[in-house]
Amino acid sequence: MKMALKIQRYDPIAGERAVKEYEVDAPDWATLLDVLDIVKDKQDGTLAYRKSCRMMICGSCGMRMDGAAVLACKTRMVDIAESGHVPVISAMGNMPRGHAVARLRLRGSW
Repeated sequence: MKMALKIQRYDPIAGERAVKEYEVDAPDWATLLDVLDIVKDKQDGTLAYRKSCRMMICGSCGMRMDGAAVLACKTRMVDIAESGHVPVISAMGNMPRGHAVARLRLRGSW
């Protein structure tokens, strides 16, 4: 089944954000995480995201779909694809990386 996603990307060199659209063939049982894996494997190897258990326990695959928080390993894509809607996927945005790194440097953790 054809499934489409719009993924919010960031170009660190240019310092710009952009939304890039991808369309892939995926099985009916595919989750958002499966579709992201297909995009990464077959279309855009620069795509990066977190995943760990694939069992809806750890929460590492948390991201935003159309602004709502979802677990990528739990979110089935078939109903979304059949409706014709193309969801926008973006980072969860809950990790203040600059702040966390600054705290680690102050503590001398490495």
